[in-house]
Amino acid sequence: MENTTKELTILDAAKKIFEEKQLNISDDEVKEEFIQDIAKSIQDRIDANILSSLNERQLEDFDKLGEDGGDPQDVREFIDANVENLPTLIARAIIDVRNLYLSQ
Repeated sequence: MENTTKELTILDAAKKIFEEKQLNISDDEVKEEFIQDIAKSIQDRIDANILSSLNERQLEDFDKLGEDGGDPQDVREFIDANVENLPTLIARAIIDVRNLYLSQ
């Protein structure tokens, strides 16, 4: 999955969560800010889930990628090679954020 596709998926999920929340906000700028906040929460949860799924050696290797400037393609390849069930991990993050936002 390309990074832009993942970003679109996250943004789509954030928009859906916003719609489900049924907030009566007429200002488009405020709506967009709210959606971006939800998308950031989803991305943060995905990142945390990825990191928690790595063992100590993998975490060290991942940290080294960041030291080298963190080429996005290298990071993506590392995640694809080392994180099992990435689509499930992403879906779980979206569901967790959805449940959090809708319960507030």
